[in-house]
Amino acid sequence: MGKLVIRKNGSITSEYPVSETFTIGRALHCNLSLNLPDVSPHHAQIIAEPHLGSTVYRLRDLYSHSGTYLNERPVSHDILKHEDVLKIGDCELVFLSSSDTPEATSL
Repeated sequence: MGKLVIRKNGSITSEYPVSETFTIGRALHCNLSLNLPDVSPHHAQIIAEPHLGSTVYRLRDLYSHSGTYLNERPVSHDILKHEDVLKIGDCELVFLSSSDTPEATSL
């Protein structure tokens, strides 16, 4: 199962398991609610899809006003890979495709 971890100042502060449909935004009903000024109410979504015996995680920007960044480049949609870094507003998230938690220094 995939998960997102929030990273601040080189340390992991929170972890969120990624469900089949995982929404990130400022709205309180999002799976990950980020109360930040540059985050849209429904900013981005991750969809987990079965594929050849494993799971593919697809990232999609939901027409946010400040954009979604994957590994420092703006994206409208892409496939997530282990240790990809998402930037949504001022928040940095690391996607992990395994249950292993990396050491803060490796992020």
